Amino acid sequence: PLRADEPAAGPIPPGEAAAKMSLPEGFKATLFAGEPDVVQPIAFCFDDRGRLWVVESMAYPDWKPIEQPGEDRIVIFEDTNGDGKFDSRKVFLNNGTNFAGIEY
Repeated sequence: PLRADEPAAGPIPPGEAAAKMSLPEGFKATLFAGEPDVVQPIAFCFDDRGRLWVVESMAYPDWKPIEQPGEDRIVIFEDTNGDGKFDSRKVFLNNGTNFAGIEY
């Protein structure tokens, strides 16, 4: 097992990441969504229905002039069956330019 004071040899697959986290007693980490379903997340928020809204900034770090159509996205993840993992992924917007945040 990986210790918190030891760096990983490479990227940890999303399905294994939560199990390798060091957490305070009484805390638990689970994976709700990860790569490849989430790409370059830069911001997120939750709405009143418990859905996760994620800004994927494809432009970062090479920002484009605002006049050009962008490739930044807003994606909505939802857990419709209550198992703690998303089972619905919807692209809300896929042509944003230079997104840096989101607020519900």
